[in-house]
Amino acid sequence: MNLRESVVVTEAVRYKNAAACGQVIRDMRRERKLSLKDLSKTSGLPYQYLSRIERGEVNTPIETLTIIAQSLNVPTRQFFPSEKTVTPAQLKPLIETCPPNRLYVLYLMLTLWK
Repeated sequence: MNLRESVVVTEAVRYKNAAACGQVIRDMRRERKLSLKDLSKTSGLPYQYLSRIERGEVNTPIETLTIIAQSLNVPTRQFFPSEKTVTPAQLKPLIETCPPNRLYVLYLMLTLWK
C-alpha cells in the first residue's frame, strides 16, 4: 500500500468511527427523549455542532465527548463499543510519546474509560 492509499484508508476508518460514535450519541439522546436543543442547553454546545457529531461529519475531540457524556449521564466509554482491553504494556508507549500539553487529556481518557 502506498502513502496515498494509506491516507485514504485512514480517512475511511476515521469516518466510520466518527459515524458509529455519532449514532450511539443520537440513540442515547433519543432514548432519553431529548431534542438536539435540549442536549445543547445541558451541554453548552451549539445544537448545529451536535447534529454534525451525530451524523459523523466531524472528528470530535475527547473533551467534547466528555461534555456530551456528562450531559447524558453516561460514561464516555459507552460512545465506543468495544470488547478490547488495554494492557499497561500497551499504554506505556502512548504515555511516553504524549506531548506534555496533552497529558491531562490522556489522563481524562484513561480515568473515564473505566
